[in-house]
Amino acid sequence: QDLERTTSALERRLDNRENEIMALIRENDNLKKDRVSLESAASHSQKMAKVAEENLRFMESRAKAAEDEMRQMASRYNDDLAGVESKVDEIEATNLYLRGKVFKK
Repeated sequence: QDLERTTSALERRLDNRENEIMALIRENDNLKKDRVSLESAASHSQKMAKVAEENLRFMESRAKAAEDEMRQMASRYNDDLAGVESKVDEIEATNLYLRGKVFKK
């Protein structure tokens, strides 16, 4: 009877150990799945960060191009304005000349 009780106790301990091992195996499987998910998320985040960096570089390039174009437009405007002012000065000089001729008569 003692042998039977000892055997029964050992069987219960063995069953408990098997249950603990099965629980650990399940937990390990879950942890593996979590790791795979986290690695996938990290990979996706790295790709998105790379795309964001490329977009930022593109936008910076576009901003620089727009800035250069604005400088060129301002330069052309100033050149055009100088040309108009020069033409106005020419017309005013011609007017003064013609007025002088008219008043001399």
